[in-house]
Amino acid sequence: MAPLELVDDDDDPLLSGSEWGIDNLDPGECVGVFVEDSTPRVPSNVRCSPTGELVITNNAFWTDPVVVKYDGTQIASCPLEPARCEIKGQ
Repeated sequence: MAPLELVDDDDDPLLSGSEWGIDNLDPGECVGVFVEDSTPRVPSNVRCSPTGELVITNNAFWTDPVVVKYDGTQIASCPLEPARCEIKGQ
């Protein structure tokens, strides 16, 4: 997932897909980002099997809109609500 990147509205990097340490997601799998001192778990309204490295940040960047890029091309834009960003591959 190294070509995946999360950036802010100014195109500043927030997170690289390589941080999860996996090459791809299989159907039904998901990755997450958790803020320090939180309890890392999949929210009850999300149905998936977590995989990859646990990514912890001290910056709750999801409190602002996030742009998702793959290999430099924008593939999604995640608004503030709902507080999750679902991206489905093809």
